[in-house]
Amino acid sequence: MPLPSVTCLVADFYVRVASLAARRFGGDIDRGVIYGMLWGVALSRSGGDAAISIHSAAFALGRPFETVRRHIAALVADGLCQRTRHGIAIPPALWSDPIVDRSLSQLNNALVAFMAGGLAAGAFPAPAAASAGPFRRDDGARLAIDLTLAIIDCHRAFVPDVVDLAIVAAVMDANARRWAVSADGAGPRAADAGPATFDGTHAVRVATVARALGIGHATARRRAAGLAGSGGPLLRMRQGMVVSPAWLALLSSAAAGDGRHATLTLLLTRVAAAGFPFDAPLSACAALSARHRAPVNIPAPASA
Repeated sequence: MPLPSVTCLVADFYVRVASLAARRFGGDIDRGVIYGMLWGVALSRSGGDAAISIHSAAFALGRPFETVRRHIAALVADGLCQRTRHGIAIPPALWSDPIVDRSLSQLNNALVAFMAGGLAAGAFPAPAAASAGPFRRDDGARLAIDLTLAIIDCHRAFVPDVVDLAIVAAVMDANARRWAVSADGAGPRAADAGPATFDGTHAVRVATVARALGIGHATARRRAAGLAGSGGPLLRMRQGMVVSPAWLALLSSAAAGDGRHATLTLLLTRVAAAGFPFDAPLSACAALSARHRAPVNIPAPASA
């Protein structure tokens, strides 16, 4: 595999969360990420502390103030957040909203899938859990939001836009899945016998990426074209898109590995402190059985 297993897990997780954001906000991943950050604040704090200023939100997201202000104004107009004397906060009534309940459960389940996959692959060790009691769904959702924001922050120097990052992650996820099911279990190597690279047999079409993320095909096509430019993370082939060899080398570099290790160490510490069941990770999945809380029908991320 040209990619470290942790990188594949991160790509799969980010695609899952980005697709949730897109489907919640009509294809607007950017707005979904901003709204998710507001929920992260609400799930982490209480009372007046469960609010954040637009300036602080923009700084935390690494986004222009005006962009964040515009999205928050739209969220306020839709009743999804409110202005308080402490800053922007989630209205109390939304805590019992069935759509919110479903979204928090789906975020929790995305984190559970990430943890289960990592533990099964031996991508990271299971620390001794400093249990604070049974693992709660809301803690899983909060940690999923934390991980999402950490992924965005770690990749900001390379792919600063959250939608572009989702497209790169979706292509990466599809390439990795197709590599895994290749006939001989291995892909081609570079012409100089260097590191393995993806080729046309692992490529994914832009239309498939758009469907997996829940964004418009025209938007995906335009952004993918920009990402496949000189020095970009993607490479266009006749069969579709693959992650470029230069990016594969970057993702496998020692510096990138150090960054992943630091992020995962912090995440595992927080997950353990919340009482995550490392011995039976899938037991932390949140039930979505009620009809009015049925999950959005999200296709497998860019796998076909």
